[in-house]
Amino acid sequence: MKIKGIIFDLDGTVLDTIEDIGDSMNEVLEGLGMEKLSYNEYKLKVGRGFRNLVKDIIPNSSEEEIDSNYEALELAYERNYLNKSKPYEYIVKMLNSLVDKDIKIGINTNKNQKYASNLIAEKFENISFIDIVGVEDGRYIKPDPTSGNNIIEKMGLSKDEVLYIGDTEVDIKTGKNIGVKTVAVAWGFRNFEDLKIENPDFMIENPMEIIDLL
Repeated sequence: MKIKGIIFDLDGTVLDTIEDIGDSMNEVLEGLGMEKLSYNEYKLKVGRGFRNLVKDIIPNSSEEEIDSNYEALELAYERNYLNKSKPYEYIVKMLNSLVDKDIKIGINTNKNQKYASNLIAEKFENISFIDIVGVEDGRYIKPDPTSGNNIIEKMGLSKDEVLYIGDTEVDIKTGKNIGVKTVAVAWGFRNFEDLKIENPDFMIENPMEIIDLL
């Protein structure tokens, strides 16, 4: 296996963003007079975009209510998203090692494009990514493979030269839909038992193990 490119998920894979997401959604719940959720509870609910998060946490809502609460979540997150989010341990070292080895790297996330781009610029200002693709206008939400395929095309690589790395079942499904080898990570928002069900090609417990896969 000769790997020349890696596509990473963002939340739960390269950045620990759960506290900012949880704080923002809890603001919405508080405004509705509902009980707040813990960060650990949010870890099991994120991964499919904010609109789906609202649907999951506030069930039996009308479309109008979903729209209103989704807008409130976006406004809260815009205030909060740079507060506590940070790279996981060894992530910066690992990414720099990949760049030094001329491995092309990209980001494919269900986060809003603006937030994804700003977080990468803020937290990884000296690391060059081939592309950072978030969600715009509700299009191409993972596990849809479109954004991942576009990143591979921009990398100028074939699919057998690319790994897809993420921390949720959505990421493993996305990689499989794209047609590349998948890597599940243990440090994010799911545990290995949940991820084993999706049959990833590799499972790792430390970011530096990615270098070993090369």
